[in-house]
Amino acid sequence: MDREELHRLIDTLPEAVLEQAKGILDHLQTWPPPPPLEIDRIRHQQRDRLRRYHEEGNAVRETHHFHEGIEITITERMRLGENGKALIYKNEIVGPGGQTHTQDITFQADTTET
Repeated sequence: MDREELHRLIDTLPEAVLEQAKGILDHLQTWPPPPPLEIDRIRHQQRDRLRRYHEEGNAVRETHHFHEGIEITITERMRLGENGKALIYKNEIVGPGGQTHTQDITFQADTTET
């Protein structure tokens, strides 16, 4: 499509839609268009739904996931065992109605290696 073809198309528009066509063309003057404000709100929500902090020697990460309106919260904790040669990982998943599933895994790890 070139400008002449676009001009011909505009010339065939009914008078009643010219204001809408002008609005659309005005909107296209900035390209690419800025993301909708909703995108910034969603990004902030995502940041709010991912928390990282330390608690009693544990590195903790908490995330919230949603699927078709149902939320689950996953809390992960990692710490070194008392001898420093084991990495202890624990996760807790809380679902609808407070249903909870936890899992503990201990990985043998020599922290002197890089």
